Amino acid sequence: MSKTPRTVERDVQDQPQALSIVLDRMFSEGRMALDGARATVLSGRPVIVTGMGASFHVAVPLVYHLSAMGVNANLIETGELVRHRLLLCRNAVVVVISQSGQTNETVELLDAMTELNAITIGVTNEEPGALARRAHLPLIVGSPRDTIFAVQTYMGAMAVLLSLSGRPGLLERGDFEPALQAVEALVGAPMESDFPASGGPLYLLGRGPSVGSARAAALWFHEFARMSATPMTGGIFRHGPIEAMNDGVQVLGFAPKDIDLASNLALAEDIRSAGGAVRLIGPDRDWAYPNISPLLAPLVEIVPAQRAAIAAARARGAPLGETRFR
Repeated sequence: MSKTPRTVERDVQDQPQALSIVLDRMFSEGRMALDGARATVLSGRPVIVTGMGASFHVAVPLVYHLSAMGVNANLIETGELVRHRLLLCRNAVVVVISQSGQTNETVELLDAMTELNAITIGVTNEEPGALARRAHLPLIVGSPRDTIFAVQTYMGAMAVLLSLSGRPGLLERGDFEPALQAVEALVGAPMESDFPASGGPLYLLGRGPSVGSARAAALWFHEFARMSATPMTGGIFRHGPIEAMNDGVQVLGFAPKDIDLASNLALAEDIRSAGGAVRLIGPDRDWAYPNISPLLAPLVEIVPAQRAAIAAARARGAPLGETRFR
């Protein structure tokens, strides 16, 4: 069991510096590798994107952006891919994401793909790992390591994957500067500490690329606070779960200024009308961040969710920085 009190909090606080380190690497010594991997992703082959845990959730925006540009891209959990859907990798570009590059499923997948004519892009924080050694095109994130849970490394991998998508507005160091400034402001901004409260169910809602933020936030509530949290899309929540709404239900929603904003605001209003407690993360919302490009939202909107998970851990007396099953 690992016991490192308060260092998870420092991981959250240090994200601006960690992101700056990653961006500097991406657009200097890592530029050639990033450009080559991006060209491969956009080469016309089908693209399979895969990871486990936080490395799965962080890949959601990449797949949305590729799909928006007409690329045939699918996101599949690594364990499910290698055991049940492996032949989808034949002649594909396979983007494998693993912080350590050494997870069992990652190594199993690398072994299984040897005869499938796949081109492997490995996105990993650790250079000595199996993924960095064995991928055809390794991309080293180079973030400072986290204490236990993926926080700084999540944000760093997100930056790499956003630029890997090839989406205009995510291709140069300067494109990311507004996100860096927003993260720097958010890690120290005043924030309420009593939401979500213990007791009632908690839902994390997102649409589009923010689906990944909802999933990652649910993971942090489980890991930091040992608190049950359910992620889903706003559309799925409206088609059924909203019927269980009452004054004990809590909802944390991601609401960037994108094509889903009107739908997100309408859903939040319906939840409030039914007695539920809602906090929205987005420009000019309950937990606000600056009015930046929605392309950058997945880098920024996660910070209030991380801080809320830490506040929940304190309120519940959860042993923040301890694990039971690692």
